[in-house]
Amino acid sequence: MPDAEIPKFRVSNEGEPIPPVDPEDLKRVWKIKPGDKKAMLAERARDQNHSAISKRCWMIRVLTGRGFNKGQLLAPWQHGEELDDTVFRLAATFPIRPLRQHVYQLPGDSLSGFDPNAFVEKLGQETGISHTWEPVLAVLPEDGGCSYVTHRITAGGQVPRDPEAAKEALKKRIEEGPSEREAKQAAQELLWAVWSKCQPNISRPSPNHVQYDVPVIAMRFADFAIDNIDLALESVSRRYDGGKRDQLTVVLELERRATWGDDLECSVCQRLMRDHSDQEMTHCSRALPPGTRLFRFRT
Repeated sequence: MPDAEIPKFRVSNEGEPIPPVDPEDLKRVWKIKPGDKKAMLAERARDQNHSAISKRCWMIRVLTGRGFNKGQLLAPWQHGEELDDTVFRLAATFPIRPLRQHVYQLPGDSLSGFDPNAFVEKLGQETGISHTWEPVLAVLPEDGGCSYVTHRITAGGQVPRDPEAAKEALKKRIEEGPSEREAKQAAQELLWAVWSKCQPNISRPSPNHVQYDVPVIAMRFADFAIDNIDLALESVSRRYDGGKRDQLTVVLELERRATWGDDLECSVCQRLMRDHSDQEMTHCSRALPPGTRLFRFRT
């Protein structure tokens, strides 16, 4: 069995591809001034995919923002507030996917849903313009660990604006750790982020997946949460006191359990799918009898 066909328990944090749009529509929406509600309402009333245009406008804003190369990533094709038409033509069709969840990021996860380096390289090829830039980080590196990207105002109020006071507040929070209520809420958010990311019937609807109604989804998630609340709380506490296990290991284990569940077993070794390591899964995949699939429902 080719490596490309070997099933993986990790689920990409990217959603379905955003469809191409008309470059002229993209350029027109891009030029709308912030706060011009009348113009935005007029665009939404047009017979077009406004959502796709908005997401591709966001891609251009990311590429032209100061977060990449101090705003010089598209310098050869940007003249003040104006952009060359080639930028809009490429941005109208360039591969981009929305990110599914924002509670945590794992090594290999996309940071923006598209590859900024590939965009600039393609732009240079199409225009014949040479441009040198610092490589942009497109995915979380393998040594990046588990990154949380949520923001929460605690019961103690907002973080002090004074830098020194903010440092002291952060130090105190690390020493004390989260309150019981905060830990419970963080664990709930983590469990739902993992569950909704890894369940195709929720995050990736398609004709190939059975669509469950709300009560069934609620009951299945409740089972997952009850079975894994201790593991989620361990991951939350790992952010403050070091924990017994690496946080990345804990979150990966949660993803494995959410992806395979407790009702799917391996057709080769009859063990639960979620109990397989990557190496074991590869071994079973290669040993799969012809005409069968790797997993089946346990009876």
